[in-house]
Amino acid sequence: MAHERVLIPLRQWRSGDGTLTEDSRMFAFALAALNWMGATFSALWLLLPHPDGARVIPIIGATLAAYGLGVLLLAGARPHPLWMFQAAIALDTLVISIALVATGDPGSEYAFYYLWATLYAVCFFNARQIALQGVWVCLAYAISLALIGERPAGALVSQWMLPMATLLAAGTLVRQLTGRLRRSEALLRHDAGHDALTGLPNRARFDALLDAAVVAGVPVAIAFIDLDDFKRVNDSFGHGAGDALLLAVAQRLRDQAADTTVIARFGGDEFLALIRGEAADAEARRLIESFAQPFLAGVHEVTVKASLGLAQARPGEDAETVLRHADTAAYEAKRAGRGRSATFDASMRAAISERLRLEHDLARAVHDDELQVAYQPIVSLADGSITGVEALARWTHPHRGRVAPDVFIAVAEETGLIDALGECVLAIACTDAGRWAEAIPGFRVSVNLSPRQLDSDAFESMVIRTLEGTGLPCKALQLEVTERSAMSDRPCTRENLRAIAGSGIGLALDDFGTGFSSLSYLSELEFDAIKLDRSFIGGAPSPARDAIVAAVASIGSATGARVIAEGIETVEHHERALALGCGYGQGWHFGRPMPAADLDALVSRYASGSSIRPSATARVTAASRVLTSNLR
Repeated sequence: MAHERVLIPLRQWRSGDGTLTEDSRMFAFALAALNWMGATFSALWLLLPHPDGARVIPIIGATLAAYGLGVLLLAGARPHPLWMFQAAIALDTLVISIALVATGDPGSEYAFYYLWATLYAVCFFNARQIALQGVWVCLAYAISLALIGERPAGALVSQWMLPMATLLAAGTLVRQLTGRLRRSEALLRHDAGHDALTGLPNRARFDALLDAAVVAGVPVAIAFIDLDDFKRVNDSFGHGAGDALLLAVAQRLRDQAADTTVIARFGGDEFLALIRGEAADAEARRLIESFAQPFLAGVHEVTVKASLGLAQARPGEDAETVLRHADTAAYEAKRAGRGRSATFDASMRAAISERLRLEHDLARAVHDDELQVAYQPIVSLADGSITGVEALARWTHPHRGRVAPDVFIAVAEETGLIDALGECVLAIACTDAGRWAEAIPGFRVSVNLSPRQLDSDAFESMVIRTLEGTGLPCKALQLEVTERSAMSDRPCTRENLRAIAGSGIGLALDDFGTGFSSLSYLSELEFDAIKLDRSFIGGAPSPARDAIVAAVASIGSATGARVIAEGIETVEHHERALALGCGYGQGWHFGRPMPAADLDALVSRYASGSSIRPSATARVTAASRVLTSNLR
C-alpha cells in the first residue's frame, strides 16, 4: 500500500496514460544529468583559480557525492519509485548548500546549480512537496553555515536571498507553463482514446486494452452489441434524438456493467464490452436485459432492442480474431430475430462464410440480370377467368441450383440489395405483362414491395421510370404491400403509399390477417385488393376462420376492393372461398408459378375461349413444377 501511495502522484502527473517505466526513466535521466553537470562544474571550479578563502575539502566531497548520486539514479533496469527522486533532490539540496557555503561565493556555479535543482522540484512535484522542499532548502543552508561557515552568517544569507527569490519567481512561472502543457497533453490523450459523443473508450483504446489482456493471458470475453432499428429513431425524430439515444444507451451499459468490464463505442450504433473473468455469460445477459426498459431520447421515450454477440478469447487467438468472432455472433443474433444474444462457436464461422459468398453471388446476379420471374395466375372464382398474375422472384445459382426465395430475399433485405432486386423484378414483370394486358381486358400484374423499398425517396421515380420504359399502363400494374408497411408511420413510406394510390397504379394489401390486422388503414388508403393469407382457406375449416373470411369479403364489397383468397389448392378450397364471398383466388389449384413462356401459352388458350381450370393448366404447368415451387 505504501508503494502505491508514493506512485499515485507520478500516475496523476501523467494523467494515467503513460507507462511507469517510461516516466521513471525520464526522471532518473534528468536528475542524473543535473548531478553530473553540477559535479563537472565543481571539478572545473577546483581546477581553475578560485578565492583563497574557499574550503576545498567540502567542495571535493560535494563533487564526489554529486557524481555518485548520478550513478545511483541510473543503476539497474527497474523503474524507480517516486520517493527515490524526492530523496535524491533532498540530498542534492544539502550537498549544494555545503558546496555553496564552502566556496564563500553565492555567484559561483553552485548558486546556479542550486537554482536548477530546486527549480526541478518546483516543476515536477505537487504543492505540498514543494513546500517541504522549501523548508528543507532553508534548513540545509543553515546546517551548512553551522558546519563550515567562517564568514558572517548575515552576509551569506543576504547574498543567498537573491538567487532564492529568482528561483521562486522562475519556478512559479515555469510551473504554470508546465501545468498547462500537462493539462493539454492529458486532454489530447483522452480525446485520442475516447469517443467524442459518449465519452466511452473508442475502438483504438479498446483494441489496446484487449491486446494487453490477451497477451497477459487474462480470461476475457468480448460482447459485441448492435442496436436494432436505430435508423428508425434517426429518421423519425432527427439526429439529435439519435445522439441522445446513444448517450442514454452508453450510460445504461456503464451502469449495468461490472466494475471490471470496460464498455466502449465501436462506431455508429455499435458498442463493445470487454468482460474480464469467468462470468462472461451472466454479464452478457445483464447487458442485453438492460434494454428491456425504454430510453429517453431527448423529449421522446423510445424502446430499442439490441443484438449481442459473445466470444471468449481462447489460447492462441489474437485480439482481432476474438473481435471478429464476437461480430459474427452478433450477426447471427440479429438474423435469428433481433433483441437476442448468441455465443460464437465454430459452426458460425462456416455459416457466415457461406452467407458472405451467397451475398456476393446475389449481388453479381442482380448486376448481371440473372434473376428470373415466375408468374402465378389470379382468377375469378365464379368463372375461372384470368384477371392477373403475381410476379415472384426466382434465382437459379450456377453452382447451387435453385435458391429458395425466402433465403435470397432475406439476404437482399439485410444487405440493401432489395432495392436493386425489386427494380429488376418490376422491370421484367412490366415488360412481360404488356402483351398479356393487351390480350385480357382488366389484366393486372402484381409485384411485391419490400418495406425498405417503400422507405426510399427514389421509389416513386423508379416506378414511373419503369412504366415509361416498358410502356405498361399504370392500371395494368398492382403493387402488393404488407400490413406492416401499410401501418408504418415513417413519412417517406406514407408519402409513397399515397403516391401509389393516387397514380392509377393498383394497391393490394398482402397476407391480410398475419400482421396487425387493424382496419384503420383500410379507410386511410384506397386499396384495390385485399389478399387473404393462405391460412384462412388452406387451414382446417372452423367457424371463426369462416366468419373472418366472410367479414373481410363484406368489407371488400363495401369498399370496392377485390378480395383474393390465397392458398387455394383443392376443389374444396375453391368452393369454400366462393361460398364465403371471396371473388378471386390464387393457388396451385389454378396453376403453380410458371415462367413467362408457359403463361403465354395459358393466356393464348384463355383468349381462345378456355377458362382457367386444373384440366386446362395441367400440361402448361408441368414444366413449371420442375422449375420452381411456390415458397412464399
